[in-house]
Amino acid sequence: MGIGRRTIISSKIFPNLKDIKLNLGILVESRKQMRDTGILSKGTLKKILPDWGGVQVRCQGFRVYPYGDDDWLGIDHDRGLRKRIPMTELRTFAESLQGIDPVRVLLNMLSMRSYVGNVEIGERAAGFEMKSNREGFLYSDAVNELKDFVRFAVDWSTIYRSYYLHTRKKADSETARERLEAVTGEKIEKGKEVESAVDYIRKEVEHISTFLPEQEKVSLKKSVHDAVKLILSHSRASQEELSHLRLIASTSTLLLIFSHEVKDLLGELETSKNTMHNLEAKLPDSERFKLKKLGETFDGLKIRLQELLEMTSLVGIDSRKEKPKQLALHERVVRAVDIFSLIINKYEIEVDYDQVPHNIVFKAILEAELYAILLNVLSNSIKSVIAAGGPRKIRITAGRSEGKTVIKFSDTGIGLEPARYDEVFIPFISDPGGRLYTRLNDMLNPEDKYIVGTGSGLGLSIVREIVRARNGRVFFKEPEGEWKTQLEMILP
Repeated sequence: MGIGRRTIISSKIFPNLKDIKLNLGILVESRKQMRDTGILSKGTLKKILPDWGGVQVRCQGFRVYPYGDDDWLGIDHDRGLRKRIPMTELRTFAESLQGIDPVRVLLNMLSMRSYVGNVEIGERAAGFEMKSNREGFLYSDAVNELKDFVRFAVDWSTIYRSYYLHTRKKADSETARERLEAVTGEKIEKGKEVESAVDYIRKEVEHISTFLPEQEKVSLKKSVHDAVKLILSHSRASQEELSHLRLIASTSTLLLIFSHEVKDLLGELETSKNTMHNLEAKLPDSERFKLKKLGETFDGLKIRLQELLEMTSLVGIDSRKEKPKQLALHERVVRAVDIFSLIINKYEIEVDYDQVPHNIVFKAILEAELYAILLNVLSNSIKSVIAAGGPRKIRITAGRSEGKTVIKFSDTGIGLEPARYDEVFIPFISDPGGRLYTRLNDMLNPEDKYIVGTGSGLGLSIVREIVRARNGRVFFKEPEGEWKTQLEMILP
C-alpha cells in the first residue's frame, strides 16, 4: 500500500497458543478504499461480507461456529462504546506513526464484518474442547488467550490502516497542489493551499461571469463572494483551533507528570514528618512546640495535595471507564471552592453557597463532568470579581423546579453585555469585550495567574457541551440586585 512493512511483538505471552495460525485482511465497503475495483467491486463485496466477514475459526480443518458470525472479539461492542485509546505497545506503535493521534486512533475501528480472516487451530493445539452441542469451545485459558491474541492483531492492523489513510490523504493533497501550481504557474506557499485554491476559483468565476447577462453576473459574484468568505473564515478558525488543541494535549501530559511528582512529594513529606516526630522528644519544650506546629503545617499540606491528586485522577486515563453515579451537589461545590481557597483567601473573595441544599443529587452525570462545570464557572467568576476591583462576592444557589435542578452562579465582577450572552460560549473566545484580561493583569499578582488561568476560551464551551450532553441548558440572564453577572444551568 505504499507505507512499508512493520512488525510488532506483543509484550504479553500466550503460552497456550501452540500450532495456531491467523490470517487477517481488511475489506471496506467503500469504492474509494478499494485499491483495484477490477478484482473486487462494491456490489460483490456486499454479497461477500455478510457470509464471509468476521474472523472465523477452523479446528483441524473444520469450521467452528458461531465464531465469525458473532462478535466474539468484541469489535462492534467497543465501537458502540467509542473505545479509542490503545494500551501498552499498541499506543507506542501509534505514537511512532507520523500524523496519527494515538488517543483517538481506535475511533477508526471498522465493523467486525470488515475484518475478514480465519484462525487455524492445528492438531498440536491443546485447551480447545468443543461444547456438547458443537457450538463453540468450552471456556479455557487457551480460548481466552486466543481472543486476546486475535484482538491484538485487529487493533494493530486498525492503527496501521489509519496511518495508510492519513498518508493517502497527504498524497492526494500534494497531487492537488501540484496540479493547481501547474494551472496557475505559481508556487503555492506551505499553509496557504486553501487561500490559493479559493483565489483561483475566484479568478475563474470572474472570467466566466463576463459571458453572463449583467443581472446573473452580479448574482453569481455575490454568491461566490459569500462562499469564499465562509471557506476562508472556517479554514482560519480550524487552524487556530488546531493550534490550541495541540497546546491542550501537551498540557495533559504535563498533568500526568505533575501527578507523579506530587505522589513522590507526599512520600517525602510523610518521611520528614516521621523524622520530626522522632526529634520532638529530644528537644526542650520551647522548641518542641515550634516543631509540632511545623508538623501540623505538613499535615495540612499533605491533605491539600491528596485532594488535588484525587481531583486530577477524575480526568485521568481510567476516567473513560467511569459511569454516571449518584452525586451530591453540595459536597462537590464545597470541594470545588476549596480548590481555589488560596486565591479566594488572598484576594478576600466571599463565596456563598449556603443556598445549595444537601439533598440535591444528580444521577446522570460523571463526577469529572460535574467538577469541570463547577471549576470552569468558578474560575471565570473569580477572575471577574478580581478584575472589577470592587466588592468581591460570588454566590451559588440551587433548587428544584419542574422536576429539574436549577443552579445559579452570580458575581459582582465586571459584568457581561447582553449582546455577548451567546458569544462567550463559542470555543476560543475568552474575552469578547476586551475588558477582563486587561483589568485582571493590573489587579492580579503575576504568580497567581497560573491558579485561575489566562483564558483559553474553552471553559464555557466545555460547560455547554457537558450540559447539553446531559439534556440540560446553560445560559446567561439579566442579573438582579447587586450582582453584575448571572449564569443559570438547568439539569435533569
